[in-house]
Amino acid sequence: MALGLSILIFLAGVVAWIVGKHYVWRLRRSAARRGARRRKTRPDGLPYPPTGMGICSECEKAGLEVFHLPSGRCLCKDCYARIEGFSNDGADSGANGDATNGPASGPADNAHRSRT
Repeated sequence: MALGLSILIFLAGVVAWIVGKHYVWRLRRSAARRGARRRKTRPDGLPYPPTGMGICSECEKAGLEVFHLPSGRCLCKDCYARIEGFSNDGADSGANGDATNGPASGPADNAHRSRT
């Protein structure tokens, strides 16, 4: 009787663990989807143009995420927001050389530093 009760409690614990992990997984998946949707759409709800590596036509900064417009221009996220007339207050603006736009200073900017 005691062994059967112990096995039942153990199985109930395993099921509770699996259900809990599944719930956490679903929460993380929905948060990731919301983040991906937020990164792909402008504040007014329209989609951003295609992105890729390039040099901004306005500020001439190289970046990992530059918008390639149908007109042939390439704009970084900050210049695109300024030209399109909406605020770009997001955490991934890339103005300071974060992962969105690559390093703020490249090898050419560091040429004046000594190598000692």
